[in-house]
Parts: sequence; structure tokens; C-alpha cells
Amino acid sequence: MCTGEFWQQIALMILIVIVLTVASLFSLRFFTHHGQNIRVPDMSGYTLDELRSLEDRYAFRFVVRDSVFDLSQRAGAVVSHTPKPGDIVKRRRTFYVVTASYERPSVKMPNLIDLSHRQALSLLETYGLQAGGVTYVPSVAGGAVLGQYYAGQAIEAGMPVPQGARVDLEIGVTDKVKGPRYRLKKEEADSLQMEADSIDALEYGDLTDFTDEDYED
Repeated sequence: MCTGEFWQQIALMILIVIVLTVASLFSLRFFTHHGQNIRVPDMSGYTLDELRSLEDRYAFRFVVRDSVFDLSQRAGAVVSHTPKPGDIVKRRRTFYVVTASYERPSVKMPNLIDLSHRQALSLLETYGLQAGGVTYVPSVAGGAVLGQYYAGQAIEAGMPVPQGARVDLEIGVTDKVKGPRYRLKKEEADSLQMEADSIDALEYGDLTDFTDEDYED
């Protein structure tokens, strides 16, 4: 083989290597969608139906990994997702989402009777329940919970109640009520010569606007 043919072979091999390298780079660019990086938006609060536009635009795929009860979200809305907001992804990425469940799980109603108002509120929160309205009634058990109600009906401890439900409370009050509103009531009672020491004789009137600060421990 002459020297010219030798160098021609070398040049041809180099050209083949260059062509293969360039072809590989372009192929990699095509299959990985180079230059099409997408920053993940925060999709929490949206339903999967509302995210259809992302499926169509970026060929994203959504897979529901779990459902949880979340009062702050609409039923079926995304609570969290992976990849997370701010992550960089390519087209055709699969997202694993946690959605807000459509049905509320049930919990057992705790026993709030004889607890203080503050203790009752803390226990309701522990059980995933919400505090509803409060009604104050004359009682020697001042500041204690006398009744617990759900949907307008008395509910006993241990009965099932939807998580996140609002529980109304009945709180006892005595003549130890403090603050200007009580003093006004007491002056009215004195003016009528009522026996202030008797819980049955003292007319409390409407006390539905009282708060914890109006009662002594």
C-alpha cells in the first residue's frame, strides 16, 4: 500500500469517527429533549382535571400515590407532588401526587365532659376535630364542659364522627364570672334584690358572647 492510500484510509477513518460522534450527539439531543428543561410549578390545590393542559403541553403523566384528608384543600385536589415545585424536569416526566380524599375518615368522639374549656379545645385538635359554637349555662361546675354536640345532637364519647367535624360545647358558669359584663349583671341583680349567692336565683341572661377570659379558673 502506497503512502497516499494509507493517509486516505486514515482520513476516512477519522471522518467516520467524526460522523458517528456527531450523529450520536444529535441522537442524544433528540431522545433527552436537550434544551427543553422545564421548571416544575407548584401544582398543589389543582385537581387532575385542571392539570390536563400540562399533560397536553409537556406530555406529563400523573400517578396518584396516595389520598389524605385535608380540610384546607378541595376534594380531589393535589396536596403534594414529586418532583417538587422548582425542580427541573424533561418532557414526558411522571409525577407522583398525593390528593385530598373525597371521603372523610371517621374518628371516635373523645370524652370532653368535666374538662375545662381549654382542655376540651386541645383534645378536639388532637382528634382532628374543630371547635364549634359554645353555649354557657348556670352550673356549680364553672368553666367545665357539661355537654358535647354534633350536628345539633348530643354525642357520646366513643361514637364515630367525621374527621374535621365541628363539635359544639356547653360550658358551665358560676357567680365567679369576672369582667365588666358580669359586673353589670351583678348590679342588675342587686337592684332587683336577688340573692347573688344562689345560682338558681341569679339571672344571667344571654351569655353566648363570653370567652375564656370572662371566667376564673
